[in-house]
Amino acid sequence: MLQEMSSKYGDYLYSKRYFEESALTYWSVGLHREACGGWEKSLDWRRCLMAAGAASFSEGETRELCKRLAGDLKTKGRLAEAATVLRERLGDPEEALAALVEGQLWAEADRIIAEERRGDLYGMCGVFWRLPAKQEAALNVMISFLFFFRGHETKPQILSFLVNFSFEIMTYGLSF
Repeated sequence: MLQEMSSKYGDYLYSKRYFEESALTYWSVGLHREACGGWEKSLDWRRCLMAAGAASFSEGETRELCKRLAGDLKTKGRLAEAATVLRERLGDPEEALAALVEGQLWAEADRIIAEERRGDLYGMCGVFWRLPAKQEAALNVMISFLFFFRGHETKPQILSFLVNFSFEIMTYGLSF
């Protein structure tokens, strides 16, 4: 009886667009799948994924839910949270980095690249992080030497070398 009444009240709250309140109502009586829907609409992605786990969503359902959540978070401008869902729940650091670059969240993007140990991601989206002036000058000298001494290599090979070189500078704090 209580579950039925709470379900109807949750439906009423949901229809009035009180998604958070409807999700809490559903959750309180064990209607986890419905609670997941309410939290998805309110973009409370942590509680939504918790409810999905409690509702025993399959792996495929959970992945689809995460894709929808990441897309909705991006649309609402919550790019750091979208990046978290993309990286931690979907295992896609490239898309997470793209979201962070879109939001100009450089420090967070740098942290992800360092944690993933993927220096090749520095060149993604055509963006290079700003180096301190002393290291930037050293990198410009390296570029000049590379074009002079590596004339036999293609531009993508040189770019790859520079990306890895700048990654080492950023990761290990090399100084000149």
